[in-house]
Amino acid sequence: MCVATSTPVVDAGGSADVSAQSTCAPCVKDTDCPAKQGCSKSRGGKELPVESWACKTLEDIKAAQSGVPVCAGDATDSGAAKTDGGTAGPTCLPSPYTPTAAEKAAYGAGCSAPADAAYAAALSKDPKAAGAAANSVKDCMIGSGACTSKGDAKTAEGQGKILACTAACVRKASGDKVSAGCATCYAVNGICGFMECLDKCAVDASSKACGDCLACNCNAKMAACMQLP
Repeated sequence: MCVATSTPVVDAGGSADVSAQSTCAPCVKDTDCPAKQGCSKSRGGKELPVESWACKTLEDIKAAQSGVPVCAGDATDSGAAKTDGGTAGPTCLPSPYTPTAAEKAAYGAGCSAPADAAYAAALSKDPKAAGAAANSVKDCMIGSGACTSKGDAKTAEGQGKILACTAACVRKASGDKVSAGCATCYAVNGICGFMECLDKCAVDASSKACGDCLACNCNAKMAACMQLP
């Protein structure tokens, strides 16, 4: 966690005073961070090396996406793209994804109702509606009265509570255009985004950065849940 919350001091030349910034704890996932903080993995739209990932508040994550240094070291690290085993780019989920037994149980009927396929098809043809739907899922996760808490995210029982709450919120946001089972699949993607892509999706879940992160880390799970023909 950030030991202190402080606003970077900028001199007349526009340089940030690193000494006035906070020291933030390293992380790999959002659950490594305390309540009301997430694992920030990028700054100014660029993926950072894993050694520069740090726990930050939602406000600090938003500032980081604008390129503002928040933690001590933000202004001095290289900002180079992360590499994995010498190969550029993140390691993504396999597609098709094979769900675990627990995931299969949570997925239930998936998107098997006739209206579910029609809703998914409509979103695929209307980027504006798809963006609005993505942000509605985000709002269910981290908006006012959101379903998530870091404590719940760390236990199986808590994850079940988050999934049920988010699915109900997603279905209501869709105007009941999806079945309860299918709403669960959208919730699965939302929860995965909360765990893996918070720093890229917190500001705008319809952004390219958020979409790319979800495509790598989450969409294969959602597809497995939806089981659409």
